[in-house]
Amino acid sequence: MKRLIKQSLLISGILFFCMGLISPVEAREYSFKPAIGEVLSSSADPERVIVTEDGGLQALSYSGKMLSGFPIYEPGKVFVSSPLIEDVTGDGNAEIIIVARDAGNVYSLEAYNVTGVLIGSKVLSGVTVYYDPIFYKSGTQSNILIPVEDGRLLQLEYSGTNFTSTQLFTVNKPFTVASNGTDLYITYPEVSGVDVYKKSWN
Repeated sequence: MKRLIKQSLLISGILFFCMGLISPVEAREYSFKPAIGEVLSSSADPERVIVTEDGGLQALSYSGKMLSGFPIYEPGKVFVSSPLIEDVTGDGNAEIIIVARDAGNVYSLEAYNVTGVLIGSKVLSGVTVYYDPIFYKSGTQSNILIPVEDGRLLQLEYSGTNFTSTQLFTVNKPFTVASNGTDLYITYPEVSGVDVYKKSWN
């Protein structure tokens, strides 16, 4: 009986390991992190921005009151990333940055001001976004970095009245990105590996 149990556990472990090797990377659209920060400069306490289960965007005061202009529901779109609260326009006021997806599976980066007005949008043609964007600031330049499914890292900068997009590099496999403010940490969920990149923004 003990031998049978051991064999059963061994087979189960092998099957689990093999399934882990062949499982595709999947979008995790049910576990978005809320963003906490200063949305309203007139408020002494931080606000919270969350993605709702039905794909909307809410901004709440510290006490839980919905901010004016929210919630946001974009016709034909749902929000599919954790939001960011950052000043990407350089005007001293925070914007809410988030990835959206339309009914045709086309992704875009959206920026809203504190009253819920869309101030910028960039269509991300021909890509699938699995993981959250991050904010990276170098000197006076503010960037949004977005890893996409095919292994490219896109950099989006708000310039004038909208975003411009460039490709920083490609690693040819899905990854997540994080930053300590200087270096970029690239994590590969499929192989449990991490690379560190040092990048100079001009």
